[in-house]
Amino acid sequence: MENKISITVEPVTVDKALAAIAELNHLFPNMAILTPEQRHLLPKMGDKSIAFVEKTIDYASQNPTILPSFIDLAELKKDLDTVKKLNTVLAALKTFYDMLDDSALAAGSDAYMNSLAIYQSTKYGAKLNVPGAKGAYEDLKKRFPSTAKPKEK
Repeated sequence: MENKISITVEPVTVDKALAAIAELNHLFPNMAILTPEQRHLLPKMGDKSIAFVEKTIDYASQNPTILPSFIDLAELKKDLDTVKKLNTVLAALKTFYDMLDDSALAAGSDAYMNSLAIYQSTKYGAKLNVPGAKGAYEDLKKRFPSTAKPKEK
């Protein structure tokens, strides 16, 4: 069976990673926390929207008469600056997150596939009355409840 990944993550590494995440939380205080519904309702800003916002800021800065009185241009500029800076950090974190996620998926796949092979061996051993196999099989088979319909008499 192909082993997709073979790495060891030491407890000290996990502790350091969690400390680094805590430091990130400290570096970025007052971040927004949105519910799924709030996230769904908010307009999203992609690359094209960033360019659009930049142009509106330029036009409003050059032509103050088109700036609505209820818009705080300095706050708008601050929001755009925040988006750009956070997107830079998000891109780096996403790359790292994807690598962590892929590694956890690969290691989990390795562990699960090998465990399924042990389960099948235990199942076969139980049929052959191999000592210890029946008890192990009875315990392990709880993971796979039968979905077969009862046979009619």
